[in-house]
Amino acid sequence: MKFTKILNLIRYLLKAKLKFLPPKKRKILIFDGISNPFHKYLKKKDYNILYRRGEELNLFIILNCILKLSLKSKTYYKLFIKYSNPKIILTAIDNSMVFYQLKSITKIPTISIQNTQRTYMDDLTFIKKVSKKKSFSVDYMLTFNERTSKDYQKYIFGNKIVLGSFLSNSEQIKNKKSEKKMMLISTHKPDHISKKNDKKLRDFYKNDDEVIKQIYFFCEKNQIPLCILGRNISNKNIELEKEYFARLTSNKVKFLHNFRGRKNFEIMDKFKYLIAIEGTLGIANLSRGGRSGFIFNRPNNKEYMSRRYGALEGLKRKGPFWTSYNDKKEFIRVCKYLVFASEKSWKHSRKKYASKVMTHDKNNKKFLNIINKILNENKN
Repeated sequence: MKFTKILNLIRYLLKAKLKFLPPKKRKILIFDGISNPFHKYLKKKDYNILYRRGEELNLFIILNCILKLSLKSKTYYKLFIKYSNPKIILTAIDNSMVFYQLKSITKIPTISIQNTQRTYMDDLTFIKKVSKKKSFSVDYMLTFNERTSKDYQKYIFGNKIVLGSFLSNSEQIKNKKSEKKMMLISTHKPDHISKKNDKKLRDFYKNDDEVIKQIYFFCEKNQIPLCILGRNISNKNIELEKEYFARLTSNKVKFLHNFRGRKNFEIMDKFKYLIAIEGTLGIANLSRGGRSGFIFNRPNNKEYMSRRYGALEGLKRKGPFWTSYNDKKEFIRVCKYLVFASEKSWKHSRKKYASKVMTHDKNNKKFLNIINKILNENKN
């Protein structure tokens, strides 16, 4: 074993929560504990979590790795799976290339759940590149829409099931959105637009200011209260984000800062109108029957444009409630349709376009059917 590997292990041990006993046998293993949206559907006594970012380490498994003269993460995963002896391995980190290689060390059924938009600006390009060198497979991949399933199947072997957003499906729609307020979903990342970062990222965000100003002016003109749904978690970036929006709008505009455990869907359901440059929350709001508008005016190149609303699903650059043209008239057109379109017109547009980008499976029935099917097939 190399000395550097031993040093890395010591660093991990100092940071991690340590478990001394072998993992208990459980029906289900959740791979990568950074995201666990499954607690609503699974009893705690029925699953283990395999942490892989240093949050928690099992010393019993590590000692077994040492006995096998291997401190490779693959050995750790293999032994953890062996002692957990699950019937199913789940992950909500659908862009984990490590997860899609588990089939090389186990025959246990695996399921991945898409947790956010995937585009060719980041994840899909990476998967495409890595898949040329390695083989990826999964038993079931649950995705937002048909097109994402097809994109994944180019590089990952497995059965596709269109589910929509697992998190959105899990949350009951509690409010009829009677209050005529608008919520702007922030995509602002102070770290990305700082001078320390690369020019590509700064170019990507450079046109955002004008969109935000136009949304604010529209709301002021039409006496629609505007609220900002903040993105950032760290205290430093929260303050920078607040300052950014105060500069472009007004101190009177309410800012809802982000925090761990924030109930985004409960907040969203209280607003009649949602507007965003891009992002999963606005799309999920549409799938839940709400009104969302998208104004994407990022630089016009193929990679960037893959992030606009409906790009990978084959929708045109503009439609009733979205645009990707850097044109103030287009910005206002989207805002007007979002607010003033009749219910009949809105429902027609939503029905025609929204399900192509994200479907809605109330209470994740498809997911539960797969889980129950596998568990019933492996009762013994």
